[in-house]
Amino acid sequence: MLKQLSLILLYSKFEEVKLELCELFKLLLNPQAKYFNKDFLDVFYLYSLPSLIDFLKISKDTFTMIQVLEILCLCTVTHDEKPRLYLIYEDVLKQLLPLFNFKNKSIRLFMLKLLNAAISGNDNTMNAYIVKNDLLSPVFKYLENKRDNILQAACFEILRKICTEKMQILIEYIMKKYEAVVIGEPYANTEVMKRIVNSKFELSTLKSLRELVDTFLIRKNQENNEQTGQTGQKRIAPSTETVEDIGEGILPKKNMKDD
Repeated sequence: MLKQLSLILLYSKFEEVKLELCELFKLLLNPQAKYFNKDFLDVFYLYSLPSLIDFLKISKDTFTMIQVLEILCLCTVTHDEKPRLYLIYEDVLKQLLPLFNFKNKSIRLFMLKLLNAAISGNDNTMNAYIVKNDLLSPVFKYLENKRDNILQAACFEILRKICTEKMQILIEYIMKKYEAVVIGEPYANTEVMKRIVNSKFELSTLKSLRELVDTFLIRKNQENNEQTGQTGQKRIAPSTETVEDIGEGILPKKNMKDD
């Protein structure tokens, strides 16, 4: 039954029918909705979603594609980790990359919305998948294009979320691969790009601090072991050094205040 409804959504000749079915799916799939049912959710992922994804790969039917992308975005935002795992292990986002070049701008905007939804959980597995497949490349391609304010706004929304939630894997990837866009004109002085640069510095500093603390603890352990060997019993003296003391004069310093 569910698979048949999916096929009607995809191939009906009547847009009104497709709209009604799209709304029905969203009601049944939304955990906040009255008619949500977990059993329905499991059946949907097993029998319906594969058909919807396959349709997106080959279709040129803009109207239906938008309905399908709306459903996919809803699932990705509201369904815990299940849709993100599906996107990763079925390689969905990579396979849908061509849609970022789709002629219709609405499809490109919905793809950005889907990408935004995918990173919403700040899941390291998803973030690593994005880095591996360079899935933020359309974001920076749109920014370099500089001709569409609506697409640029959607791109900045994604970058702002990455900064706000301190997604270390994505920040390091952006600064390594797209630093020229981040620090170049006309975006270098924008609030989002400044935050990316500052976040990269903060994360690098934190990493250096952790390495210093690890080195300090190893040194202390070695000293205690040496004392144990000399006296025959272990003596551990409490340390009065703080993390700031350990890093004093070693960590890089930067004025974080914007010019």
